[in-house]
Amino acid sequence: MNRAGELAALAAIVALAASCGRSEPSAPASKPAAPAPATVPQAAADEANQEAQAGAVSVEIAATVDGAQYPLKTMGQCTYTGAAAVYDVPAAQWHAMVHANGQPLSYANLTIWEFKDHSTQASLGLQIRGEFRHASTVKGATLVGSGTASAAHAGEGATLSFDGKDNRGAAIRIEVRCPRTTAPIEEGG
Repeated sequence: MNRAGELAALAAIVALAASCGRSEPSAPASKPAAPAPATVPQAAADEANQEAQAGAVSVEIAATVDGAQYPLKTMGQCTYTGAAAVYDVPAAQWHAMVHANGQPLSYANLTIWEFKDHSTQASLGLQIRGEFRHASTVKGATLVGSGTASAAHAGEGATLSFDGKDNRGAAIRIEVRCPRTTAPIEEGG
């Protein structure tokens, strides 16, 4: 990828991350806001697709959003490390991400942090029928929606799950099954 492409992809990822960590509070679950549909930026999707090819595994997802089911089996990434941190707090990190253009569930990104006391925090982003939905229970970031998360090793792989409400107040449940996990690529500094 050339320098201009790298900068465009970085800008798209920053914009996506900023949308999940807004400084203003989210609308209460009893009065969900009706924002215009947002989509995963194409540059971010293209870059993630290229990166996913290197460590891709067959990922199975069972998602239910507002009562509608969205099963998906596609190639994606699954990572695990016992030596991560979120806002400088040591934690194990589980992560799964898939892109499936043309599918009703076309994007899923679930990260779960498990702390030494076995409590968890999570960040979830989904694109369903062109609309972006998210939830975040990460303390130190803007809390969006609500829910509980769990992750566990399954042989060489892992099972990640989240059960709660998204940014629109819709009930959301997702289970992601990965046949194997790899070490994440270190970011930041």
